[in-house]
Amino acid sequence: MIDDITARHRALVSGLGLSRGACFMADPEPNLMRIGAQTPVPQQELWVLTHPDLRQTPRIRTLIEFIINAINAKRALILGQTREV
Repeated sequence: MIDDITARHRALVSGLGLSRGACFMADPEPNLMRIGAQTPVPQQELWVLTHPDLRQTPRIRTLIEFIINAINAKRALILGQTREV
């Protein structure tokens, strides 16, 4: 058993076993496939946080907007709804 998600993913890509994996990591891999028709289950929430005093600072606001847009652009992949990258 490999506890580290990245090490487990690399082992799967190398053909060294069968395991659950994160959709956003596994779905883009052409050599990996889902087994069964199980619906992906969310494992954790993702938060974008900043100190209240810095929230409206232009550079912080720009970074937060960039992060939110990048995540939203990959939303379907993160949620396991598509295999597209």
